[in-house]
Amino acid sequence: SPDIARKVTDYFNPIHSSKLQDPLTVREEQVLNAIEEGLTNKAIAERLSITIETVKSHVKKIYQKLEVNNRLDIVRGKYR
Repeated sequence: SPDIARKVTDYFNPIHSSKLQDPLTVREEQVLNAIEEGLTNKAIAERLSITIETVKSHVKKIYQKLEVNNRLDIVRGKYR
């Protein structure tokens, strides 16, 4: 399941936001966690009570900060 996969990758490759040149904001961390859970932009927006456009904006910033190109790279932990 996505939850188990996330726990395993977190254990072996924990994110170190403090090592990023431009650390993730609290909201970006929330969006990142939701992406790792496999949620869609719509589901993330509903969970966080924000618009889909705001989610897309956060996702774009996350991609830039983590230097990834897609959600698969995030789930695979390519930024860690």
